[in-house]
This record gives sequence, C-alpha cells and structure tokens, in this order.
Amino acid sequence: MDWQSFVLSAPELARGETYVVYTGGRVSGSATDGVYPAGAYSDGTQAFSLTLTDVVTVVGAGGYGPGGFRPGRR
Repeated sequence: MDWQSFVLSAPELARGETYVVYTGGRVSGSATDGVYPAGAYSDGTQAFSLTLTDVVTVVGAGGYGPGGFRPGRR
C-alpha cells in the first residue's frame, strides 16, 4: 500500500512511544463512537510502525479544509 499521509490524533498518544498501524482484519466487541475500547483485533496486515517524536498543536481552523488538511492555493 502506498501512503502519502497519515494523521493520528488522540490525547493518550505519548512522545517516544511506538505505534503500529494495521490494515484489514477483524475486531470483536462493542463500538462506542467508532472506537472498540475493549475489543480484540485479529487477522490484519501490518502497514507500518511509527515512533512519536514531536507534538503539533493547532488552535482554530485557520483556513484548514475538511479532514484537517490545507487545500492548495491558486
């Protein structure tokens, strides 16, 4: 899979920790707002891993479009 960008945002993320991103697979359990807090995940394929080294904070919309990206200007 060819990734151009990936956004991961949660208050629980910690600098210096490594996170693994999977695609596909199955999850069991009950979802709350699209999150499976006590679910079990299986049969996915590891896409990549990343280690959080910096924190970016954005306050206000500031011209950012849907999905958190800033559209190109002409």
